[in-house]
This record gives sequence, structure tokens and C-alpha cells, in this order.
Amino acid sequence: MFPFLISRGSTIAFLFVTGTFPLFAQSAAPVQAKPADSLVEMMGVNLHLTIAGSPYFYAFDSIVKPRLKELGVRHVRDYLRNVDPLETVRGVSMLDRVKQLHAQGVDFVFLDTQTENMGKLVGYATAALPYVRIIEGPNERDMEKTSIYKGELFPKGAVDFERATYKALKGDPRTARIPYATESFAHTEHVQAFCDAANCPADFGDLGTMHSYAGGRPPSADLERTMRDIRLITGDRPLVTTETGYHTDKILSSFAGVSELAAGKYMARLPFEYLNRHIELCMLYELIDEPNHGEPDHIEPDNKEKHFGLLHSNGSEKPSFIVLKRLLALFNDPGPAFTPRTVAFTSDAPADVHQSVLAKRDGRIYIALWHDTTTYDVKTNIDMPSPPVRVTLTLTDKFSGARVYLPLDGGEPGPIVKMTGRLKVDVPDSVVIVELIP
Repeated sequence: MFPFLISRGSTIAFLFVTGTFPLFAQSAAPVQAKPADSLVEMMGVNLHLTIAGSPYFYAFDSIVKPRLKELGVRHVRDYLRNVDPLETVRGVSMLDRVKQLHAQGVDFVFLDTQTENMGKLVGYATAALPYVRIIEGPNERDMEKTSIYKGELFPKGAVDFERATYKALKGDPRTARIPYATESFAHTEHVQAFCDAANCPADFGDLGTMHSYAGGRPPSADLERTMRDIRLITGDRPLVTTETGYHTDKILSSFAGVSELAAGKYMARLPFEYLNRHIELCMLYELIDEPNHGEPDHIEPDNKEKHFGLLHSNGSEKPSFIVLKRLLALFNDPGPAFTPRTVAFTSDAPADVHQSVLAKRDGRIYIALWHDTTTYDVKTNIDMPSPPVRVTLTLTDKFSGARVYLPLDGGEPGPIVKMTGRLKVDVPDSVVIVELIP
């Protein structure tokens, strides 16, 4: 037995490679790996370019642009009106900023302008063509109490607007190929009323939209229920999440926040939970904390909307930014479509240890493992570190070597050890990634 130890600050992960052994009687079922790059292609982040009193505006060049590039996401979300050449904030063109971000490799999920003028909407969509990934319906109108469309309230006004929008976009050959995602809900208990008005599954929308906040709990919390609720609208059409994440205001009680460490641990798991459920796009909320009144060092307490950032308002990193950056760098593997290999292995992991299997074009396999447990007590505002769970992986397929990554703790891979049999891995409450080398 050859012990392999990685120490990253307070976290220690062990990988033991056991020598020659007889394969156990039952056959290891082959697992179809997902393309490693599909995780990178799935992830994105929300921006608010037009808020003049936020770093998105006053620190666009010094923080937002360079940090976005460093993070490595390929998609961002903001308002469709930003493509209007006349849309300016304090004399600064928002279209110019859209172009600058697009030039460094990101495309946009554009949030609908909610105009009743469908000709104007199609004009915006046409102007967005060079930059657009998806056009998304309006944001969380299930909370509105006023007229939504032609004097109608929610739900009928929302349904009528979506139907008119979808017809207008698909009826114009310039915009017909842009995927349209249905509008989001603040509370999915309002989906049934929407469906009653729309006679679901709806006759509009190419994608269903979730806002799947876990409310200070693990990222898997309520995710399946939210998916079921939105599929009442869209049937078997693909799903996207255009808002999810964690805020770090621990004062607020009505929408639980977590510590920065806990947010980092949950962020380490979140992409894999969404990838395993075949979510097409997962947009984190949001890139940077938003101070009040343009004051860079003043963050309002008891206001969750100011604390969702992966970055502090001065541009410094929270653990969630660090872990996401490392995951995206590790799995970055662009190129033409390919069919990943399968890998045959068994695991003695308990039910609360989750896994995701990914593959790169060069044949390397990555098994991500995480303990799906609560890591923060939202009632007492105390971190709840969980001891690692020892898991044994037994592989039928042959690999020459293995090493592990701990994205939250140091990030650098451990040394490559020769593969001769079983792997014993200590699985943390963030994520550990085992790389198998052909």
C-alpha cells in the first residue's frame, strides 16, 4: 500500500493505492463520462452593467473585465436593452461594454426588456445577434401586483406577453434561431397559476428557466422539486438556471446567508450537481458585491442583494471565486464534439457521497466526489465542518497513474502515483477530484 498525502491548509486528503488484488465477483457497470468541457460550457455569471453606483460601472476596466477573464466563464447575463446604441450611463455606452466583454470570449444571456412594442423587441434582438447566447423572458414577475401586459396582471398578463414575444422572435428570420427561455419565478408555487392560464405545456419557449437558490443549504436542496415545477411549463424541453448562488450576509434571517468558507464549499459542489442533472446553463448570481451609493468600501448589512458576489466590492476574491476559477481551469478542454469513453468502477460510498465522472479528449478521466452534507448552521451562523468520508473506488479499467485535486484548498494537483488497484479517497464536504491517467 502506498499512501499519498496532500495537505492544503486545514484540509487533508488521502489517496491510498492498493497493490494487486482479485477483482470482486460482481462486474463493475461502465459509467458514461461527460465531456470535461461541458462543465465549463455550462457555467456563467450575472452582471449589472447599468448600475452606476456599483463596481460594474465605476470599476469596469480595473476589476470587472480582468476578473471575468481570470474566472474563465464563457457566459454572462444582463439586460437586453444594453445593446441599444442609445443606452448610456453617465455618458458611457453600454453597447461598447458589451462589445468589450464579447471580445474577451463571453456571450450573453439577455434578459427581456419587457416592452409591449414587439417591433422594438425584435430590433433589440437583432442588434444582439453578434453577442447573444439566449434571450430570457422577464424576471420574476410572479411577484408583481401591477399590469404586466395590455392591462393584464399575473398570470394572464405574463402568459400573453410571453406568447407574443415568442411569436415575434420566431416570426422574424433574423431572430428565429435565438433560443428563448421562459420567464423566471421568484416562488415556484406560482407556476400552477401560470400553467392554468397557459394551458401547459406552454406553446412558447425553447428552454425552461429556473431560479434555484438553496437558501443557505447545500446546492442539491430542493433542486429536483424546482426542476419538476418548471417542467410543468416546458415539458421535456431543456432547463437553464439563470440565477443561483449564495450570499454572505449572515445578519439576514429571512433569506439565509452563509459564511464565505461555507459558500466556497457549496460552490465547489454546485457545478457537478447541475451537470449531473443535465442543466444546460447555470448562471451564478453574481460576479461582485454591490456597495451602496457608489461607496466602494460600504456594504449595507441586512441586505442580501449586496452580498451575492463571488468577489468583494473592492475586487478581492471570496473562496467561491477561487474554487470556481480552479474548476473551470481544470476542466477547460475546448474542441470539436467527441464521444467520451466509459469507465468501469465500483464504489462503496454511502448515499450522501455524490459523484460525477468527466473525460478529456486525451483519455484522462476525472471522478469528482463530494459529501452532500450541511456545512453551515444558518440558525446559529456557525460553520459545521464535516469529517471526510473514506471511500474505496475499485476500477476494472486499467490506468497508469492517479492524482487528486482539492480545488478549495490550494488547487495544485498532488503527485502522480502508479495505479495498481483500488483507490481509497477521503471525501470532504467541498469536492475532491481524482484524475485517472491512461
